[in-house]
Amino acid sequence: MCPNCQDTMCNMGSICQIGAFGNHADSSFAPLATGPHNSTRKSSLRGQFESEHVFPHAALKLSNVNYSYGTEPTMSIPYAVHRGAQGGAGGGVSSTGSSGTASGWSGHLGSIAQTDFPSALRLAVIDQLNAHWINGNLTNEVAFQIIQVVNSHATLGRLTSEQAGEINNEVADMYYRHAQ
Repeated sequence: MCPNCQDTMCNMGSICQIGAFGNHADSSFAPLATGPHNSTRKSSLRGQFESEHVFPHAALKLSNVNYSYGTEPTMSIPYAVHRGAQGGAGGGVSSTGSSGTASGWSGHLGSIAQTDFPSALRLAVIDQLNAHWINGNLTNEVAFQIIQVVNSHATLGRLTSEQAGEINNEVADMYYRHAQ
């Protein structure tokens, strides 16, 4: 529960935008930071920002989770992070990857999600954080975006607010330990 707005789905300002993740001063922050893919992709500018499915689409296909590509929770991230993440499963694999590593990672996440979506989402979130950290882009705004995406998955009923809070605490912890 957020101490600022008292909303159980808000984690330290992730929804109300007050508190630890409420500052939007970063000039690299995208016009539409999070939302359904159909919305965030409209704010994408080739070479600048792209709409990112934190939980890869290929993993969703394998997960047996009810989903729609266009309405899945996404975040708008810098093009370089989306296309240039490091090539190691769990170390910042770009969701757009068609490499054996990216395909294997999506398969791994999808397999876990069949029985434990929160655990699979946690791994995808860690991967997203690593991609931003490796690319020197782990900012307050990125942490805020990831928390919003996690909360959106909770709103879809894929995890409880407690499970979302645990993942969001990991996001905040990594941000505070590694942010530039």
